[in-house]
Amino acid sequence: MKNFLILLIMATASVTANAQAKKAEKHRVVFQMSTADAQEQQGLIRNLNHLMEGWGDTFEAEVVAHGPGISFVTNQSVVAGEVKKLAAKGIKFVACENTMKQKDIKHSDLLQGVGTVPMGLAEIVLKQEEGWAYIKGNF
Repeated sequence: MKNFLILLIMATASVTANAQAKKAEKHRVVFQMSTADAQEQQGLIRNLNHLMEGWGDTFEAEVVAHGPGISFVTNQSVVAGEVKKLAAKGIKFVACENTMKQKDIKHSDLLQGVGTVPMGLAEIVLKQEEGWAYIKGNF
């Protein structure tokens, strides 16, 4: 009987520890922004805000802007103010350096706080290989 109680306590502790570990895990999502469409860019902003409200500190996101979607993170962006607010809250925004070269976009043309990656698509693949969920921002 004593061994059974010890086994039961150990099993309960293990289940509780696993549940707490799951609760503490972050929801990590990489978003692809490859369109210059203002409505789609505004839609991504809304969804990022909803996820932050719903998941709070357990939500981590990176938005990869490339191709026509590079406009999302430039000084001329229709959502510049919203991107800056989300960046200040911890959302990471990056621009594809290949697209920047192709479109002759300089680092100074990017919104403050926006980083760069050598290849936008490669960044998305790397994030997925690390276990991040993937969402295409053109919805």
